[in-house]
Amino acid sequence: MRLSSPAFAHGQIIPLQYSSGSLNINPPLVIGQVPRRAKSLVLIMDREDSEKGVLTHWLLFGIDPATRQISEECIPSTALMGLNSWGQA
Repeated sequence: MRLSSPAFAHGQIIPLQYSSGSLNINPPLVIGQVPRRAKSLVLIMDREDSEKGVLTHWLLFGIDPATRQISEECIPSTALMGLNSWGQA
């Protein structure tokens, strides 16, 4: 499976507008190479280099495997948001 964003390159810092300290919106995402037998997709955005251990910033589940993109500031209609490390959706 492949996940990318037109808003930033692999390995680069995610732009500020997508952080909780700014607009706190999701970046646009492109999903590819989904296995044919997938029943549902889950997106977990973690930060592993935190002093407090692994922090989950964003949890999205129930994504239809036919989804090929997630638009900026939008989540797929079938998806649900889980709670992050701060107890927020």
